Amino acid sequence: MTPKQMGRLGLFHIEEAILEVLSEEPEGLTPASISRRIGIYGHPEAELALTYAIAHGTLVELEQKGSVERSDGSRWRLTERESN
Repeated sequence: MTPKQMGRLGLFHIEEAILEVLSEEPEGLTPASISRRIGIYGHPEAELALTYAIAHGTLVELEQKGSVERSDGSRWRLTERESN
């Protein structure tokens, strides 16, 4: 498997993990809460910024695909289409 294939597979699994945790919380979650639930949340400041960026960036990608939406300023939830 090439590095590019491994990266795409990793992103696929992160997307699936995010969709799974959001399916359990209809009112939505923040990127930090999502990071904790999927096990990528870190404690050192640099790692914290990275894990937040991974979760937030993936949420933006999923938003563009129509799978998630912002439920208020900082919370994200599944779209009705994705929930069904």
